[in-house]
Amino acid sequence: MNKLLHCYLRKYILLFIGIVFVKLISAQSYFPGGLLRSKLNLWLDATDSSTLTISNGVVTRWRDKANSLQANAPAMANAPVVNNNLIAGKRLLQFQGNKVLLVNDNARLDPNSGFNVMQVVHLHNDISNSYTSATDFRVGTFSRGENPFTNVPIGTASIAVRYIQGVNDNRYRVGLMRNSSTVMIGFNNQRFDDLAGSTHLLENYTTGFTNGDTIVTTQLNAAAAINGNYKFVNSTQQLGIGNRPTLYASVHWSIGETIFTGSSLGKCGKKILNAYLFYKWQLQRNIPDDIATIFSPLDTIFTNNLIGIGMEGTTDSVNGSATNNGMGFQNVTTNGFLREAGDYLLAADNNANGTVPLGSSFTRWNRVWYIDKTDIAGLGGNLQVYFDFAAYGIANQLDTLNNRYYLLYNSRSATFSSDTNYVIPVVNTFRLGNTSQFHFTVNGLHLSDGYYTIVYANRNIGIAQIPRLGSFPSIDLPSLRAPRLAAGFAGNTYNYLQFNIDSINYSIQRFKIYVSINGGATTLLDSVLGNTFFYAHYQLINGFSYSYRIKAVYASGIESEFSNAITLIPTAYIPTWRTLPQYAGARSVMMEASQPLPTAPYKFQFENITTNSTSTWLTSSQFREHNLLQGQTYNYRFRVMDTIHGNITTSGWSTAASVSIVDSAKGGFTYKFAFIDNNSIAPPNGIGPTTYNPLQIDTTGLRFIKHVPPPGVHPRIYCNPEDSMDIKWRLTNTASGRALAKYIHANTVLLQLGAGVFNGNANYNRDTLGVAIISNQGFSNVKPWYDSLALGDIGVLHNFNNLWGGASGRLAAQLAHEAFECWLYKGTIDPVTNTSYVTRAEKLARAITIWCTKALADNNNPLSFQNRDRIANLQMAMIYDFLYDQMTTAQRDTVRKALLAIAPTDISDLNLHNTPSYTATSNWATFGYEIMATLAVEDEIGYTPQHAFALQTYVRIVLNFLNYGMYEATGNMVECLGKNQLNAALMVALAKRGYSMLGHPSIRAFATKFWPAIIQPFGYSMVGSDLLGGTGLNSAAYGGWRDRIFDIIGLKWAYPRDNTIDFVWKNFVQRAHAGSSGSSHYYFYQDAFRTSLSQPTYWNHLYAPAFIT
Repeated sequence: MNKLLHCYLRKYILLFIGIVFVKLISAQSYFPGGLLRSKLNLWLDATDSSTLTISNGVVTRWRDKANSLQANAPAMANAPVVNNNLIAGKRLLQFQGNKVLLVNDNARLDPNSGFNVMQVVHLHNDISNSYTSATDFRVGTFSRGENPFTNVPIGTASIAVRYIQGVNDNRYRVGLMRNSSTVMIGFNNQRFDDLAGSTHLLENYTTGFTNGDTIVTTQLNAAAAINGNYKFVNSTQQLGIGNRPTLYASVHWSIGETIFTGSSLGKCGKKILNAYLFYKWQLQRNIPDDIATIFSPLDTIFTNNLIGIGMEGTTDSVNGSATNNGMGFQNVTTNGFLREAGDYLLAADNNANGTVPLGSSFTRWNRVWYIDKTDIAGLGGNLQVYFDFAAYGIANQLDTLNNRYYLLYNSRSATFSSDTNYVIPVVNTFRLGNTSQFHFTVNGLHLSDGYYTIVYANRNIGIAQIPRLGSFPSIDLPSLRAPRLAAGFAGNTYNYLQFNIDSINYSIQRFKIYVSINGGATTLLDSVLGNTFFYAHYQLINGFSYSYRIKAVYASGIESEFSNAITLIPTAYIPTWRTLPQYAGARSVMMEASQPLPTAPYKFQFENITTNSTSTWLTSSQFREHNLLQGQTYNYRFRVMDTIHGNITTSGWSTAASVSIVDSAKGGFTYKFAFIDNNSIAPPNGIGPTTYNPLQIDTTGLRFIKHVPPPGVHPRIYCNPEDSMDIKWRLTNTASGRALAKYIHANTVLLQLGAGVFNGNANYNRDTLGVAIISNQGFSNVKPWYDSLALGDIGVLHNFNNLWGGASGRLAAQLAHEAFECWLYKGTIDPVTNTSYVTRAEKLARAITIWCTKALADNNNPLSFQNRDRIANLQMAMIYDFLYDQMTTAQRDTVRKALLAIAPTDISDLNLHNTPSYTATSNWATFGYEIMATLAVEDEIGYTPQHAFALQTYVRIVLNFLNYGMYEATGNMVECLGKNQLNAALMVALAKRGYSMLGHPSIRAFATKFWPAIIQPFGYSMVGSDLLGGTGLNSAAYGGWRDRIFDIIGLKWAYPRDNTIDFVWKNFVQRAHAGSSGSSHYYFYQDAFRTSLSQPTYWNHLYAPAFIT
């Protein structure tokens, strides 16, 4: 059966999700899951007959049990009936046609700190599967005069459930939706983990019997609270439980219980409430594993008044459940039971009352609880188990002056008349003042799944009088993993230690550090907090041997075994370079010192030996020097000291390194490969070292390549600012350049004019052979989104919240074309559109700043490498690079901050890369899209050593691919064809930065042996999709594969006079044959730039104007 939730609103809101509000009355002693009444805004429970007013066989009023709100039928004709024959004989209210109960507006219906909605519903067999007529069940409601049939919102936007044009796919859809948005935040009758859209509404269906009985659970996090114009129920409105009374779109369904909380309860609160509903309504047949794991009673009687505490993270926990149902739990703040995500303690009772004798001397409560404990780490922790004698109806039996009270446990017998009874050891017992509440403080280690109650007798009677009493068994703690000393470093009179806890998946309170000096006894040196993974040991004696080990303390008295040992001997060591002195712009150098431990508190001092000048002590490991002489060679060295203890820790000077001030080098620069150690490729990969030395390349045939300009000078990814005149000349005076310029310009003209005004037959939309460049204006047109973005992202249907209908990459790719032209033609007027490129640049800068500002403020989808598409990844990097000089400082700072947030900082951000040796035999390693943001903001404000290390790691991966993923003799790749590419254009960009691999023998073989060998005899395309598989289903004339355009352009640029590469270039690129992109005669630039629009996650082809020849 279909599972369902339904919501409705207009001047009242009909929430057929059945939102329920609870008001506590004085006699109320239990609330769902053990929650405090203050957390409940509405609780409608049809099983409690005292909450129902029945007249003439129909329910005219349903009273909320938390706050005494009233849900009233507007007329007798609208009143639902009671149905007892649906779920385990329990009472539900049946709604069909115009049946509804309305709750008047109340502050509790307008939560502004998030909310939870939970409901038990039954869908009847006669519900419609069709959406073809207006009388069928519709998802949604009418808010403030909204037209229910045209789906057009009228008036101020509010969160409301809307009518959605359905399709006949047998799915019911119910939920909340922002008016003026197509984003649904709600449910359908298939399970989804998250239909949150931009508001992060977390949803799941949990299904009981297959007849359609369903628990619906909804949560809106506090971070996305409904407030202001987005209140759950707007003032003067009513909330409806059931169907709309007039103009209704009806569904036949019954509601058993609805719970509405005024705050988000987190994952653990949802689990506990789900468990309460499952067991109360006997829907256990298909109970989800995550619920059954935290509560599975041995006896089906124990399903009443379920309570619980739990934790799914420090900010997602329910710590107290003392709700006067007779028993409750309270976690202890210090050394408490709730330590790890997944820790739970749940209990439900047998619904008994009164007391019964236990043996001849003791009394026990007749009410017994089954407790189910989930202790992820098995470390226990303290909690309080409460008993409330007044709530149980025997307040006079709490007499701590004359009686002693004990917590009794039996693993199998709920009557404590068989098996063994145990008295649980307690830390203490406590009566709360002169009240009727009494609690035991116990360690969770001493609690096991089973039956519990409270027993008591006169103080003079010992526990030996309890029948079947056993000695409480000792508790065996789990085997606790030890932390690892991952690294150490010996400096001048100090040692550094780095801790690693990757193998430990539970919390650590603190670390204990132990030391043995010169082989002596091991003694406790110090203790640090469990979130500290670095330790410095000072004031040591150089030459002495210090051996260290550590322990992890998990709780008071609970700690791991010793870690591995690291032995360090402090000395006045000689530091080493991370990157050698290097050219970094006209008359400038930049260098970087190594940091043996990245988090260590170092200072660095650099010396120019040639000029006998020394820097101050710097906290940065990077050093730049300017105003040097062109053609002069300079020698540098550096030293370090600890920032805490200063001069006495100063190291010796490093070895001297030299740099010559030049602006270009044949084949590019290689100095940044100083970090490479070819012997670092080792098992388990079994590859072994390579003989290739990346610092010494064969430059035969390579062109002179300029160095990248200094940080903060743009453009710098593929070209330098001074290259603009040369690029203009090539785009004007070469055949391929003119073709490329026409393609870029056609797209920027469309961006200015928009679809409809743009004339597909005009010369600006014809390539150099007269073929139309843009044939589908609708797909390529992003002008409406761009215009609304530049005005503050005012789009109604398409905006940042839904990433312009999922087309943000296409939008950014077109804006990248715009940025390129604004840079290249700065200060001129576009003769086609009669628009100023300066004015256009101002609009573009404003638009991308608004985009990045919104992305940076989005805490629900925070920017990261994994979330890089929130700002279109490499497209935004190219826009920033070309537009930099026409942005304000504040605009640059905003966009740079966003790019830094998506730039990789960890090896895990790099796909298909294997640590620790960073190898990859897949040619996906050369895609390069991962590092484009890095290249745009390299060494600018906010750029960290982690960013630099990720770039270095990526380059190492590409180098290893050339070493181990290709056959040097033939240039073919181990993975064979399919996605063969080297991304030669990106390799030129890396060569500008000191990472040149252009002279690698694998690249030469790929360009001069592999390519010409697979060109068809009649030219144009390559031999098919795979050398081992022929042409597949494609005609031999078409082939199945063409090399990536960035390879042919990049290598033609790098090897300008190589006859073999010219042969490939002429056959594959420069043939003047028009055709579709599926033809062997297609225009390279059209195919290339189409992929930047259709696959903007991976491709941006603005290297083409930089390198086209």
